[in-house]
Amino acid sequence: TAASLIGLANCDRQEGRYASAEALFDRALALCRGPDGQYKARAAEFLQDYAALLRETGRGPRAAEIEDLVSSLQKRGESTQ
Repeated sequence: TAASLIGLANCDRQEGRYASAEALFDRALALCRGPDGQYKARAAEFLQDYAALLRETGRGPRAAEIEDLVSSLQKRGESTQ
């Protein structure tokens, strides 16, 4: 499941295995997309972890883009509850 892959990715991230962590994030996040290619609301917490990886690897601008996406997903999730 996506949650399992994210757990593994975070373990790799904490151990400094960034390439492996990023590959696992990519696989997990692919599972969080709907048929239209858009992320489902549940992807927000996974994307936050991915943004942390990006910041740790010196990709702050990309992390900021992901964090904006997280905000958007969270707002969308709130409006459907």
